[in-house]
Amino acid sequence: MPVLKELGFTATVFVATEVVGNEGAMTWDQLRQLREAGFTIGCRGRSGRSLTRQKNGQAFEAYFKSIESELRLAKKEIETRLGAPCPFLAYPRGSTSGLVAAMAAKLGFSAAFIRSPGDNPFFGDRFGIHRIAIDGRINPEKFGKMLTTLITADLN
Repeated sequence: MPVLKELGFTATVFVATEVVGNEGAMTWDQLRQLREAGFTIGCRGRSGRSLTRQKNGQAFEAYFKSIESELRLAKKEIETRLGAPCPFLAYPRGSTSGLVAAMAAKLGFSAAFIRSPGDNPFFGDRFGIHRIAIDGRINPEKFGKMLTTLITADLN
């Protein structure tokens, strides 16, 4: 985050609410500080578990309710604890289904992100935006390269 701040950038940080405050994870106070610095805090659900797989033997109604609960409760907790809207969802485990995307829209998320490289044209699906995950394994040099869209090369 210091690198982004130094360069005048902000970002969206996605959190699973049950993980906040655990060892190695950000705390609610740290997330509040980021929000106050202009960062957006988005949601990865409560537990961060995949929402695309119905458990063996699970009735569809129970599966549907589990998706709704996982997303609704996480969104509400983020908004309550940080006093700001939680407009974005990063699909837990990076993948989605039509059902999960429809639930995200129903619950009031403005957009949702899948975890895969790809283009995001202006006419694309706002509940299927490609993103790259940035974590502690990405050094500043690699991060800079990830932001580069055009690379000059000598073709001689």
